[in-house]
Amino acid sequence: MEGIDFSETVRAGKPQIELPNVTLKHAKALQKLTASGPKYLKFYSLIARHAAELEILVHENLGLFMALHQHIQNAGNPMMALGLYARRAALTKRIVMKYNRCVRLARYASNYPDRWMLGRAILRIVKAIAPYLITLSTEA
Repeated sequence: MEGIDFSETVRAGKPQIELPNVTLKHAKALQKLTASGPKYLKFYSLIARHAAELEILVHENLGLFMALHQHIQNAGNPMMALGLYARRAALTKRIVMKYNRCVRLARYASNYPDRWMLGRAILRIVKAIAPYLITLSTEA
């Protein structure tokens, strides 16, 4: 269902900020669905939810990154650029905290007895953090 909703959101021409929200909505639904299920499904849904929350933060950072570069390159409002820097700094702190939580979950998953089930959930973390790493590499 997540893939279908994702495709519908893209085809409907909705704003890109809706895409991570679709992922989070489905991760929360998966947690509710697995609440009374096996432990490995609960763990999978926990990792998926944290990865979706990380993806939302990264997407917000990407928007601030683009706005900041627009102000810098076109000699925009310096006060606006300063505000964007401050917002990105606060958001970076939240991204690092959420990423560290995801890494702790991934480390725990590496020794988990049913780790065969968690590969796709771990990949969600990688997918979520990748755009952030790209913005960091373009800033350097």
